Amino acid sequence: MHYMKRYDKFDLCLYQDILRSYRVKRKIRILFLLILLCICFPGCGKDAELTEFEETMSDFTDNVTIISDKMNAIEPDSETAVSQLLSCLDEMNEQFQILAQMDIPSKFISIENITKEAGEYMQEAVSLYHELYESETYDEEKATAAAENYSRAMKRITIISEVLQGEIPDGEGIHITEETATDFEPVREDTDF
Repeated sequence: MHYMKRYDKFDLCLYQDILRSYRVKRKIRILFLLILLCICFPGCGKDAELTEFEETMSDFTDNVTIISDKMNAIEPDSETAVSQLLSCLDEMNEQFQILAQMDIPSKFISIENITKEAGEYMQEAVSLYHELYESETYDEEKATAAAENYSRAMKRITIISEVLQGEIPDGEGIHITEETATDFEPVREDTDF
């Protein structure tokens, strides 16, 4: 009976995660198309840094889409549902860690910290989900923390998509800073180093 209560909580978390994954999957596809447009339209010459960025983002998009599809296909009544979900989350975390370590071209440098944050949030979410579902007792606080970290990781993907689309992201916790043309003092002969 106690296991059933834990399973009901799993079921709710699973559906919330799947719903979020579906929304993010659509945004990731848009992100990929925009990256292709940004890279291909400006000129015919190949920039190695941009080409590598494009390929890595393409791989990330494809892999996250595949993982999301696998999550959507999990049968909640299956006895292996929890292990399947944790396996998918591990795969998702691998992709987010690749994203976090990706070399960002200077053209898109504004997303560099956001990719790292996405990786950190996903890592924490997956760790908490493992603790939650591998435990004998269900911990509501841990479940809330895991879901929040997962949500924050996916929010970073949405922000990256918006930035690459040329949009200005908005929402709670998002702060936009503008760079000025001369945010430094030129070095002069009389300047101390």
